[in-house]
Amino acid sequence: MEVSRLKPFLRHGLDVLFVGLNPATGSSRKGHYFSVNSAFWNQLLQAGLITQPVDKQVADQIVFGSVEINRNRWNYGITDLVLQWAESKSSKIWPSQGDCERLLSDIRKYRPRFVVLLHSKVRDAVAECLEVRATKPYGHLGRWLKDIPTDFYGVPFPHGNAIPTQKKVRIYQEVVAAAEGRNQVHEASADHGNPSSSVKGKRKTLTPSPDLLELARRIDQLIEAWLRESGVDTARPKDVMPVLIRNGIFVKNHRDGLPLRKLLRKLDDSGQLSVMKTVRCEQRAKNRVWYFCLTS
Repeated sequence: MEVSRLKPFLRHGLDVLFVGLNPATGSSRKGHYFSVNSAFWNQLLQAGLITQPVDKQVADQIVFGSVEINRNRWNYGITDLVLQWAESKSSKIWPSQGDCERLLSDIRKYRPRFVVLLHSKVRDAVAECLEVRATKPYGHLGRWLKDIPTDFYGVPFPHGNAIPTQKKVRIYQEVVAAAEGRNQVHEASADHGNPSSSVKGKRKTLTPSPDLLELARRIDQLIEAWLRESGVDTARPKDVMPVLIRNGIFVKNHRDGLPLRKLLRKLDDSGQLSVMKTVRCEQRAKNRVWYFCLTS
């Protein structure tokens, strides 16, 4: 083993955080993640997480350091469970309690929407640290942290095992589907959809779907990160629309933040506005005034 030279790609506003076991020796010496073997980058391309092939020698700078070829301009990051040691044989790496606690602290700090655990040792170590049980070896593992709405996925390491590539690609495709299925609103009627009831007797209400609530949490993360980075104390919907458009939440602005205001009204009307920690609402005689600020 040798001391690793790799530096994680971590920041606020991440859509997906990939977590490896530890830096490989070759990647550490080259100074770039997954720069020895192209399997990881090829799997991301097949799954649609990136939109074009990338040179493995500098792929991490392109995929993790920018959003240019990332699907929907999503933000991706990467780190390792064991940061300090570069070693290509996973059998020589045994994560400590401190490694797990540091990783979980980073996840809580940066609040990624999805965390992809890239090795069975990573999955098992994190599960043991959190005292949870992984109900299946790979795929969607659930929301293991009670204090943040981050979904954990387990994916086999990209190469060096007998697990078929297509199985790995399918799990990445599940992440894509989960990230994109987020703009739906369910209609619920008082008679629970009884077809014999008359239209006049139905009372339809808009209830945010889990996907819409997940979108609200994502918006909240982006706004929080923008407030911290910009140093702005208070912002209105029109002020935060540019950052939401850049991150693929909305296509364009309209009437000084109308798309965002409409979403906030849906949340407020259903009693779910509390999923967004940065938002404040001032109820006036004829309308609601929205603004955003940091909670701490």
